[in-house]
Amino acid sequence: EQWLLVSRLPSEQVQVLRVEVLWQVLLTACVMLPLGMTVVLRLGLSEFERNQVREALEVSSQALQQSNTDLRDTVEQLQRTRGALIQAEKLSSLGTLVAGVAHELNTPIGAASMAASTLDKGKQSLQKSLGEGLQRSALERFLQRNDEGLAIILKSLARMAQLTRAFKQLASDRASTERRRFDLVELVGEVMLLFTPKLKQSNHRIQLELPQSLMLDSYPGPLGQILQNLTDNALIHAFDSGMNGEVTVRVEHDEIRHECVIEVSDNGDGMSEEVLGKIFEPFFTTRRGRGGTGLGLHITHQLAVDILGAELQVRSAPGQGAQFRLRLPLA
Repeated sequence: EQWLLVSRLPSEQVQVLRVEVLWQVLLTACVMLPLGMTVVLRLGLSEFERNQVREALEVSSQALQQSNTDLRDTVEQLQRTRGALIQAEKLSSLGTLVAGVAHELNTPIGAASMAASTLDKGKQSLQKSLGEGLQRSALERFLQRNDEGLAIILKSLARMAQLTRAFKQLASDRASTERRRFDLVELVGEVMLLFTPKLKQSNHRIQLELPQSLMLDSYPGPLGQILQNLTDNALIHAFDSGMNGEVTVRVEHDEIRHECVIEVSDNGDGMSEEVLGKIFEPFFTTRRGRGGTGLGLHITHQLAVDILGAELQVRSAPGQGAQFRLRLPLA
C-alpha cells in the first residue's frame, strides 16, 4: 500500500517564488561577476608585475655583470699601477744607494788623486834638481813626501775597496731575497752610509746605539730595505723645516727569546691617532702632491711580516716623535 503526499500551491504564489528565485540568481550573478573580474584582473596584474620584475631583474643582472667587468678591469688596473709604483719605489731606493756610493767614494778618490798629483809634482822637481845638481836634502824631502803620498793612496784605495765591497753586498742583497748569515751591526752601518749626502744637506743627524756584533741567519736584503725605509721616512716626515732633528737607530739582543729588536725613533712632530691607524695602508701618505707615493711603509710592513716573520709596531703622539719597533728572530 502506497501513500502520496500532495501539496497544492496557488499559481500566484508560484509566480512570486519564480520571481524571487530569478532575483536571487541575478543578484548572485551580479555579485560573483565583479568578484570574478576582480580575481581575473588581479591575476593579470600579478602576471604583469611578475613580467616587469623579471625584465627588471634581467636588466639589473646585465648591469651587474657589466659593473663586475668594469670593477675587475679597475682592480687589474690598480694592481698594475701598484706594481709600477712599487717598482718606482725600489728604483728610488736604488737611486739613494747610487748616490751614497758616489758620495762615499768621492772622498778617498779625491784624497788619492791629490796625493798622486803631489807625487807627480815632487817627481818633476826631483828631475829638475837632477839636472842642476841633486842635493841630499832635496832627495830626503822627496822620499819623505813619496812615503806620505803612497800611504795616503794605499789608505784611500783600501777605503774604496771596503766601500765597494759593502755597496756590492747591499746591491746584491737588494737584487735577490736570499737567506744567509750576516752581522746585523755591519748591515746597519752599511745602510746608514746611504744617508750621508742627505744629512750633509740638512740639520738632522742619525744616532746609532749598537752592540759590538750580532749575528743573524735571515734575509739581509729585505732587512736593509726596512731599515732604509724607516730611517728615510723619519727624515722626510718627522721634522718641520728648520728643525734640528735626530733619528736614533737602536739594536738590542733579547737572549731569552732568541730575538733581536731594532728601534728607529725620532724626536719629530709625531702622528695623530688617525694617521697612526693608516700609515701601513697602501697609497696613504701625508705628502700627497709632494712626492709621496704612500708605499714606503706599506712595503716595509709586508717585508717585515711576510718575509722576515717579524713584528713591526709603531708608537707615536703629536709632539712626541715616533718609534718603530721591529722584533725578529735571530734565525
